[in-house]
This record gives sequence, C-alpha cells and structure tokens, in this order.
Amino acid sequence: MISKQPRLDSGIDASASAGSAWYRRGTLDLNEAIGETTAVRLNLMGEKTHDAGRDNVKNERYGIAPSIAFGLGTENRLYLNYLHVSQNNTPDGGVPTVGLPGYSAPNAATSALNSSGKVDTHNFYGTRSDYDDSTTDTATMRFEHDLSDNTTIRNTTRWSRVKQDYLLTAVMGGATNIARPDPNDVSTWTWSRLANTKDVSNKILTNQTNLTSRFYTGSIGHDISAGFELTRETQTNYGVYPLTP
Repeated sequence: MISKQPRLDSGIDASASAGSAWYRRGTLDLNEAIGETTAVRLNLMGEKTHDAGRDNVKNERYGIAPSIAFGLGTENRLYLNYLHVSQNNTPDGGVPTVGLPGYSAPNAATSALNSSGKVDTHNFYGTRSDYDDSTTDTATMRFEHDLSDNTTIRNTTRWSRVKQDYLLTAVMGGATNIARPDPNDVSTWTWSRLANTKDVSNKILTNQTNLTSRFYTGSIGHDISAGFELTRETQTNYGVYPLTP
C-alpha cells in the first residue's frame, strides 16, 4: 500500500508461480496515467497451496487493491486507496509431542509414554469441519501539500475492518485410558482433542497529521518530523455455543 501507489507512467507487471505442495500464485500490477497529473493503479493477487509437511492443511487467499492519485507532480496531491484481502485456510493444531526429543511424561501414571514412538508428523489431528476464514477491508485517504521544496504536510485518514472466524480442533489434552486398558501398553490409550473457536471483528478509524522538513545549518543536515494522531478502535467478540436438542 506504500510502495505501489499510482505514478505518472503506464505499465503492467504480472507474475505466475508454481511449486511443491500444489503451490500456485498469480499477481497483476497495472498502472495507467489518465491525465497530466492523475493516475490509477490496480493490484490483484491469488494464491492456493497445501502444507508440504502436513496432511489436509490448505491455504487460500485473494486480494485486490485499487488506488487513484490526483495532483501528481504538483504541490497538492491526493491519494485514495482501498484494500480487500480474503483468506480461507485450514488451521493446523500440530501433533502430540510424545516421542519427540526432550519429551518426558508429565507424571508417573503416564510414564509408559516415555518409551512410546513419536507419531507421524504428517498426521492431521483436526476434523474436516475445521476452518480459518478472515477478511480485511481498508480504505485510506492521504492528502499532501508542499509548503516549500523541503517541507511537506500530510494528512492521512484510514478506516479498516478485520474479521476472523475459525474452528480449530487439536490435541491439547493428555493421554487417557480407554475401558480395560493395559497401563504399560500405550496402544490402549487415547488422546483427547479440544475445539477452539474465534469469531472476532476489529474496526479502526484513525486520522494522522504529519509535518516533515529538511534543512541545513552549514554542512550539517537536519530532519524534523512532528504531528499528532487521533484513533478509535473497537473489537467485538462473538461467543460460540453448542446447540442443544
């Protein structure tokens, strides 16, 4: 959002990538001057991939970022930017640490775990219902005015909303014995899984005014930056409750 602002030339830059674990990614960067002092720019991104070391873990994200600038090359410049990013991922709760280097059973009742082998680190211990969805929307307006060749005042207003909703099922409990277990045979034990949920919406509205100046006293250069900022941020957490018959 900082490095890809509209500029007074026209061009297009596109890329496509492919790799292991079904990695696929494409980007498009289009800039177009539509007048002597006005330009527009559009950035697009799409990506899908699997986790190379984990079963059933996938990531998918898409983004769009249009922007327009007025007054380029003049002492008064206005930039309008928008960003939208959507992600649809599979959360990864990891694997039990049993058998990994440095592991030791938490108590005497589970000491048999010290001699057990580690699990296959590719195993996925979540459920098919697990998901991690997030959406980001950000709108930015920035106005710049050059008071002189070395002094500029900027005012930036930004509204942003980030939403995340996920269900993560992972092995977070300890080893437990099933009916009629053999305390010395860990194959008769089971692991408990816990469901973790989040449904959060975070909103922010901020305005920042900044003055920058550069000058010299003799051969010594000076940079001065001063300003103030007003911000309001709110967050809403939605509880998730199980349905009852």
